[in-house]
Amino acid sequence: MAASSDSLSAATHHASTSTSRSGVGSVAVAVVVNVVVSTLVAFLIGRLAIALGVPAGTMQYQLPALLVIILLASVIGAAGWSIVRRRARHPRGLIRVLAPVVLVVSLVPDVLLGVGGVATWGAVAGLMVMHVAVAALTVTVFSRLLPLPHHHG
Repeated sequence: MAASSDSLSAATHHASTSTSRSGVGSVAVAVVVNVVVSTLVAFLIGRLAIALGVPAGTMQYQLPALLVIILLASVIGAAGWSIVRRRARHPRGLIRVLAPVVLVVSLVPDVLLGVGGVATWGAVAGLMVMHVAVAALTVTVFSRLLPLPHHHG
């Protein structure tokens, strides 16, 4: 896993030094890096869950579904991150509150899949692990590529 961390560090360093830290280009780079890294990790978590007995046909574990969901979430997340970055008086403090709240809210549909019998509880647990991993990766990638100021004003 150290090689992956080194690769992410190199990619984020290159991206952060080769683009404007506040422009659309840097946001696009952050989204692309996040989508690639998060999709890979989520896919591997899905493969592990399937190896542990989650039904292989679970739609949310399929690469096309993961890619679309992570792309949409990354674009929305980057938009929110950019707004907080530009407008919040204490952006770091606000992200420390918002990120866990968004993560908890993102788990609600997973629970509803289990309660509704649409997915097994094993599949739900795997999806929840994916959400936590992707949230952690997203905050890490955005923090490196779209750094938050300590405070405004």
